Amino acid sequence: MDTQPLLRALVHESRRRSQTLRQLASHLGVDYRRLAQWRSDDASIARAHRSVFERAARYLQIPYVLVLVLAGAITVQDLAWPEDSKTVLDQRIRGGIEQLRGDPIYGGAVPVELDEAHRSIKLFILFLYDQISEDMHTGERPIRWLTTLGDVRALLDGVGVPLGGQQQA
Repeated sequence: MDTQPLLRALVHESRRRSQTLRQLASHLGVDYRRLAQWRSDDASIARAHRSVFERAARYLQIPYVLVLVLAGAITVQDLAWPEDSKTVLDQRIRGGIEQLRGDPIYGGAVPVELDEAHRSIKLFILFLYDQISEDMHTGERPIRWLTTLGDVRALLDGVGVPLGGQQQA
């Protein structure tokens, strides 16, 4: 059950809120049967309607694009530039792991097994490392993409523009 990351996150949040799966389905705007199909892998939530992803983003309080990544509708690799072939991406991953290992704070904690981990795990580790790393030249944390997306959402909410881009009446 719940082999799809978005479903794991949604079910976990519904339990945290002490809500039933029927209530979760209602929040997502689907019937319980559809939720059960997704949970049993009879269907993929990656093919859900945009409104389901929007409701999931609100329910989890995370950016819409992150819901798409969790659903498998887009992958981290989809966010790479088109000319980034598998070989180029693998080289960047190796370089990122070398940089991580050379970090004076985190380098000593990098397990040897990371070299043999699945590419998606390596990308996730490097993403997290990037989110906590300081700029080597200035010593400051650069603006991160999730923070930027949150700032954009707050700005749009403040002027009455929903994430879909249409002005509220």
